[in-house]
Amino acid sequence: MDILARSGWLICLGLSACAGGPVIAPPPAVDPWDTLADPAVAAVWTAASSAIQAGRDAEALPLLRQVVERAPAFVPAHLRYQDIALGLGGDAATAMRTFYRERHEQEPAIAYAQARLLTTPFEQFEAVRRIQNKHPAFPWAPLSIARLQRARGQSGDAAAAYRQVLALRGDQLDAHLELAETLIELGLDAEAATHYQNYLRGAPQDAVAMRAYVALLVYRLGRPAEAMPWIERLLARDPRDEGALMDRAAATWRRGQPREALAAYLQILEQRPANARAALNIGYLYYDALATDAAGKQTYWPKARAAFRLYLQIVRPQEGMDHLEQQLAVPFRLQEIAREIGAEDPARVVTVQDLR
Repeated sequence: MDILARSGWLICLGLSACAGGPVIAPPPAVDPWDTLADPAVAAVWTAASSAIQAGRDAEALPLLRQVVERAPAFVPAHLRYQDIALGLGGDAATAMRTFYRERHEQEPAIAYAQARLLTTPFEQFEAVRRIQNKHPAFPWAPLSIARLQRARGQSGDAAAAYRQVLALRGDQLDAHLELAETLIELGLDAEAATHYQNYLRGAPQDAVAMRAYVALLVYRLGRPAEAMPWIERLLARDPRDEGALMDRAAATWRRGQPREALAAYLQILEQRPANARAALNIGYLYYDALATDAAGKQTYWPKARAAFRLYLQIVRPQEGMDHLEQQLAVPFRLQEIAREIGAEDPARVVTVQDLR
């Protein structure tokens, strides 16, 4: 996915990019806005794309200009041309703005590109709404409307607009991803998972989306088995990926394997002794999951106390949850442990070895 698609009102009108869930619908048989029929123009587009990937934006710019002139219906070229011209600034940006100011075709892709250059969100919204009314089959208009609505906090309206996009183009990857994010905002987690699945079918290397999907499955939907293949895919990229290791430990715990989860969290602490959340979860595993009777408390609560004390030694609260754990939940459990198995010298420094 184009990183620029995440920034600013102008880019709100930007680029598009496991088992279970519906398969992505195929694109329309004829899609002039996302297809280059002329092989010569397609070759120029390929050369421009290669230059962009190599970081040679100045070399790509005149090639993109050729594409937008010779294939004015092809939306991706307009988006790339505008974004790169604006990124280069100066004469490149001025020439690009002049080009669109002088275009008067009825082609919706041209109108759409012109809308991206409008100054205010309101102007952009009204412009793409007019495009949608005049060209209801043009999927980029509802995609832009959805982004503008979402940016204004209108999540419900944005979700409806994203669904309009997908009704026109079921393979519009960014619509799947952004609809998934919007549905999470609305609390519609199960539907969000379907759209993450569809997005990742088309963008299987997007690690950011993979992490979001894993978090949804493990922590919100309680479907850890479905998350494991994606976690392993992240770890195949980087075996020391701390976030993925934490997710794998949590998924293992939620699959009813507390001892395996304990071993995973201990491994994480060995890798980074300052991981307070790993220490906290070790404490909870010893306190709740393993100490299921009086004998278990005698065996596991000393280790739970060590884990909780280590957590308090290393935690640096960044979120409200950490503050509540530090101020309320952990002190309460330490009091319960002291009442059950006796007090411990509060001055003793705890190490990771005390948690084994």
